[in-house]
Amino acid sequence: MNIYTSTKVLPYVYRLDHPVTGEFYIGYRSANKTPSSEDLGILYFTSSKEASRRFNEFTITIIAEFFKKEDAYIFEQQLIHENWSNLLKLNKRCFHGSNNFFVVVGPKSDITKNKIRIAALNSPHNHFIHHQFGENNVMSRFRGEAHWYFGTKRTEEVCRKISENHHDVSASKNPRARKIKITFPNGTEHICFGTFKTFCAENDLPFSTMCKILRQQTMVVKGKCVDFKVEHIFG
Repeated sequence: MNIYTSTKVLPYVYRLDHPVTGEFYIGYRSANKTPSSEDLGILYFTSSKEASRRFNEFTITIIAEFFKKEDAYIFEQQLIHENWSNLLKLNKRCFHGSNNFFVVVGPKSDITKNKIRIAALNSPHNHFIHHQFGENNVMSRFRGEAHWYFGTKRTEEVCRKISENHHDVSASKNPRARKIKITFPNGTEHICFGTFKTFCAENDLPFSTMCKILRQQTMVVKGKCVDFKVEHIFG
C-alpha cells in the first residue's frame, strides 16, 4: 500500500511491514529512474538482503518524497533512530546525527590530502614497495614493476571465460533478473526476465497500471489492463 501514487522521479523514503511477524524495514532510494510507485517492488527490492529475500511477504508504504537525496537520507535515518529500540526492525545500522554516509564533493583540503597520504603509507599492504619510490608520491608506488600484477599475463582460457561471463547478461540471460508472469485475459501466459517495462511498451499496456496490478495496489482495473494478472515468480 502507498500513501500516494507519484508521477515524478524523486528520491523517496519507504517502509516495508510484515503483516504476520510484525517485522519492518525502513529505507530510502535516490538512484531511481522512474517514479517511486513504479520503482519499489518492480525494479528495486531494497538493499537489505533479509527484506529482499522475502520481499513479496511485505506490504509497501511510500512515506515521503524529496527534491534532494540528502534530505531523503536524513529523514530515513531519523525514522530508523526513532525505531532503533524495536527488536522487530530489520535495519542493521543507523547513522543518525553523523556524516558517515555522504562524501563532500569538491577539492580536498591539504589536511585531508595529508591524512590520506599518511594512511596509504602506513598500510600493511604497501610496506614492501615503500623504499622504491619514497613516501611523497603515493600513487607512483603502484606503477610499473611495483604493481602486484606486473609481468603476469592472462591465459587465453582465462580471457575466454571472462569474455563469456560478461557477454550479454541482460534480460533472460541474467541469472539475477526478477521473473514476472503476465497472464492475458484469454489465459495466455508470458514470463518476463527483467524486461517488464519493454513488454508493456510492446503490447501497448500502461506500465504504471501494470505495476499497480503487480503490487496489488488497485482493486479496480479499467481500460486495456482489465482481466490481466501480474505476479512475481520466485525461485
